[in-house]
Amino acid sequence: MKITNSNELDKFPYVLVDDFYNEQELTEIWEELDYICSPKRMNRAAIENGGAWDRDVYGNKQLLKYNWTMWLDPFFSQNREHSNILSVNRKLFSNMNLFEDHPHWLINDVDALQKDYSQIAYYEDSDVYKVHRDYSRLTCLTWFFREPKKFTGGNLQFPLFDIEIECKNNRMIIFPGAVPHAATKVFMEEEHMGQKLGRFVMVQLLKVDGGI
Repeated sequence: MKITNSNELDKFPYVLVDDFYNEQELTEIWEELDYICSPKRMNRAAIENGGAWDRDVYGNKQLLKYNWTMWLDPFFSQNREHSNILSVNRKLFSNMNLFEDHPHWLINDVDALQKDYSQIAYYEDSDVYKVHRDYSRLTCLTWFFREPKKFTGGNLQFPLFDIEIECKNNRMIIFPGAVPHAATKVFMEEEHMGQKLGRFVMVQLLKVDGGI
């Protein structure tokens, strides 16, 4: 596990972690990703099913994300222990040094964190998530994909700060959810599509009681 703390005065604080999950944990995560990555369980993002949107210059709603998504907490609401991912991603909270060791209060004020919500999103050719903010105190993103990598793009951009973070397998980033960010468009060859060879991201929205 390699941890990099960023705290530049003219930018924003974040934590970048490479190789966060070990091989056994990755095996459990992939077992569940293979199961939930199906049109029977994941929804194509749409305004009607809660997909993020903004209004265009004419006041019309405009969808911001084009991907497949699924919230894990309601799906496993009867018993969270039935979910490999919801069990394994508790590792974030058993490594509180990731927060406490950061010099910025937006990251290290861990007493404020009360809740988290987990979502899986999947991207194939032409999928993208335009610039948006999250309703969270902190957002934690972890990327997964089959190697060798069968797509390009899918990096994380912070356009107000001219920062781009490369999408790497088993890479995690923690940052304030209010910072505008985007996922760049994914490009895949047709021969690799429909085989779960695209870009997976596990989203953990970390919140406080009664608010972001």
